[in-house]
Order: sequence, then structure tokens, then C-alpha cells
Amino acid sequence: MPTSSPQLSADTMQVHYLIVLMLGTLACGKLAPFHRSKDPVPSQYLVRIEDAGEDTMNDFRLDLVAENDRNEQEGTGFGHIKVKGEIDGTNLKLFHLELDYKSLELVRKHPSVLYVEEETRMRMAAPVQSDVSNMFARQDGEDTADGYYGLDRINQIDTALDGNMTFDGDGFGVNIYVVDASIALLHKELECRARMVTDVLDQPGEDCAQRDGTTIASVAAGKGVGVAKAATVLGIKVTDCDNELNEMNFVEGIQWVIDHGRTPCVALLGHACAEATSVDLVAEALTQSLYSSPNEGCVVVTAAGTVSEDGGNACTMSPGRTHSVINVAETNAADGKTSSSFYGPCVDIFAPGAKIKTAIRQQTVDGDDDYTLSYGTAISAAFVAGVAAVHLGNDVPTSDVKERILTDATPCVVGDEGRGSPDRMLYVAPGE
Repeated sequence: MPTSSPQLSADTMQVHYLIVLMLGTLACGKLAPFHRSKDPVPSQYLVRIEDAGEDTMNDFRLDLVAENDRNEQEGTGFGHIKVKGEIDGTNLKLFHLELDYKSLELVRKHPSVLYVEEETRMRMAAPVQSDVSNMFARQDGEDTADGYYGLDRINQIDTALDGNMTFDGDGFGVNIYVVDASIALLHKELECRARMVTDVLDQPGEDCAQRDGTTIASVAAGKGVGVAKAATVLGIKVTDCDNELNEMNFVEGIQWVIDHGRTPCVALLGHACAEATSVDLVAEALTQSLYSSPNEGCVVVTAAGTVSEDGGNACTMSPGRTHSVINVAETNAADGKTSSSFYGPCVDIFAPGAKIKTAIRQQTVDGDDDYTLSYGTAISAAFVAGVAAVHLGNDVPTSDVKERILTDATPCVVGDEGRGSPDRMLYVAPGE
């Protein structure tokens, strides 16, 4: 007698249904847009999917699992799909996938996929440090010392420095989110006003000696070398100790501010990368997602980009090429654009950034109270972030801060600003 087929389990039938449904849809599907990177991470992709309700992420994940199961059953050796990370934000549904070429095409045909982007390495704009010393901390009443010209320059219109490094406000009550690397929380510059709030790399305790967020945090909010001397600094670690930063980590850090940020706030993004769609998207969302009134929201300040050779076009860099952020290029002590700074119409403003005195983590027996001279557009962005915090602390509505900074800027003082760049230098009123 013929034997009857065993009854399929409900789970098996569900998997078979998903596979048939997925393959039937993908066979005639159109390819989602594909964004290439100038410096891609091999076989790594960011995939944005459409928000289709509560089960959006899980449904897409099940489709990926079903496709992997099918490939294993066929034994073709192709069709590798690995989920390396994901972001399930109210504004962004994003998967970080490892794909071979066959699965890349399959994913692009999925009806939920809005775009696929090669993940990019981010190595631009991080501050460069030199001349480490803890011997030249400024004392009250001293004349301007080497490395302090930036604080002196931004509160006056005249190019000749006057020795006044005070500002009309201190940023009290404002949160500055530093999306970068670890911060030396006990450095005297930060006076216990700093804490780390998340580490997207999940590497607690792996702090770095010099390549950390201490440098830009001190310029934005340090008591001696910074602008907003009473602001709270909140660190979001997105880089490792080799200063390597991939796009997904950066996006996750910015998304954390969207999901958890408290206003009034400034987000200081000390890195830039070439044409990264997901970075642009999430940075724009940060300026919008927290708004419920003119006094809500987060001011986003970013570095235009720094390279060792002649700077390039800032409109090729993310997230500075987006409209709502404040994109900052770098000047030297003579008010000239530094040769390493990016430039062009996507720059909003210039600020000092060459040989600026900053705090640094040294992890020596003497503790963290060390200093160095730093340069780069990340330093310039930190000055602007500090000024933004001053304005927020003075009750300027968040939605007006960018316009206020650009309107107050000193015109026609930047030398060799670069083709298409605005000739605007950062300015904030001095204190009494």
C-alpha cells in the first residue's frame, strides 16, 4: 500500500508560505535605488525599508531568514545574507546587512526596500592633536596665551585681538550631545558636567588615550578653553580607539539622540564622510524630529571636512551637505581658510580651528588634566556648537539658532575662503 505523506507542521507551512510569497514578489520586482560609496566596507550594506506598521522590522527579517534557508537547501553556495545590526526608529527603519552579489540584487527587489547603500568608512574631519602639554593652562588674569586666539577672536568684529574671552551667556541648562568617542569625564575642564550616555560599539571601559571626544567637548563647553562654560556634555561613543568609524555606527549615534535626546540641545557631529545617504537622512531628522514648538528641537552642528592635502568640495560630504545642519569650515589665526579645510556653497560659516588649545585624555599617573594644541574642522564646529548652546541658554528658540548664528557672523574677513564659500566668521557678543 502506498504510504501517506507526513503532515507538515504549522511552522514549516509558514516558512514555505513566506518563501513562495517572497520569491513570487521578487521575480518581477523593480530594483530599489543603489547608492555607492567612495570608500565602501566590502560586502556591507545599509538597507532602508518602508514603515508598514508595527511588524515592519520583523516581517522583513523573516523574509531574509526564509531566503537564507532556501539557499542552504539548494546548496548553491550563493545567496549569503547576514543581519549585522538594525535601527528601529520612529523616523528610520534601517538594516545593516552582509550580502553577496546574488542576495544584493534580491534585497533590492524586495517591495519594502526604499534604498540600498554601500556602507562607507568615515575617516574625515576628526581633530588632529599635537604639542601635548599640561604646562600652559591659562590662569585668571593672564594675557592671551598660545592656543587661546579662537576664544578671543569670536567675540569681536575687529581682526586685532583685544584679550577679551568672555561671552554673553554660558549655556546653563543646555545639553550638548557629542557624537564622537569617549570623553575624559573627570577632566577639570568639564567640572563633572559630562557623562557618557551610550556606546553603540558596546565597548564600555575601552577608552582611548588621545583619540576621544574630550578634545571637541572641551572647546564647546570647557570652563577654561571652551565657550558654553556651564552646559552639560553628554557623550555618545561611535568610534573605536583607532578612530575608525563606519557609517552604521554614526547613524546609530545620531538616532540615539533622536530617540532619547532632551531639549534644549545641541548635537556636535565631529566627523564627516563622502556622500552617505543614511547619515544625511538621520541628521536631517534630528533637526526635525524633536520639534513640537519653536522652543523644542536640537541644533545640529557638523564639521565640513579636513584632509591632509588641499581641501575639497564640502557639498560632497555628509551630513554637512544637508540643509538644516550648521556646516563649519576652518580658519587659522590670521583669519584665512586653512589649506586642509573643505569649502564651497555647502559651508555655512567659518570658525577658528588651527592650533587651538584643547583638553585631552592622557591617562597618566597625573590624571586626565592635560592639554594639547589641536586643529581641524571638528574644532571649528565645536566653537559653533558652544555658541549655539549660549544662544539656547539665553532663550533663543531652537528654530531660530541657525539663522541667529549666520546673521550675527562677521562678514568679509575670511581670506581665501574657497570658491563658493560664504565669507562669514563666527561671532557671539562678549560678556560684561
